[in-house]
Amino acid sequence: MDQHVKMAYSMKKKEYSTGSVVTRQGDRAELIYFVKSGGLSIVQKITSKTDKKVGTMSGYQKNLGAIIANTDSEQHDVCIAELGSYDIFGVLEMLGNSKKMKREAVASSNSEIFIVQANVFASFLKQEINTASLITRLVEKRVKWENFRREYGEGNF
Repeated sequence: MDQHVKMAYSMKKKEYSTGSVVTRQGDRAELIYFVKSGGLSIVQKITSKTDKKVGTMSGYQKNLGAIIANTDSEQHDVCIAELGSYDIFGVLEMLGNSKKMKREAVASSNSEIFIVQANVFASFLKQEINTASLITRLVEKRVKWENFRREYGEGNF
């Protein structure tokens, strides 16, 4: 069967209202999401450690502040991207052979999403070299942007 036809038949259309979770970080990475209309907020859960202050030191070290007894981990949701119409999500996991989603996708507005199995999309890309090249460049740009944001932080540029 032609890969175009196979992909067309395997696509499912789903509608999501604003705030609905499309996929969660940690879910099985077996689907590719195409945004037909609306938008997705791509969110990554980041674990940060916060110091617990439990007392002060005596003598000259008193000015250094509190004693650090232990650290607690806190999870924060960080929006790392906003996707709009004609955008795609889930390809990074597919190309990286990841078993789990590395990010969460939440509808930022009422959205119409087409969903296809990642293995069907991968077969399609093997036949469509030009499309595969475009997808690869898209993923490379997203990875560079993500690395930039990780290095310089939110709002520091």
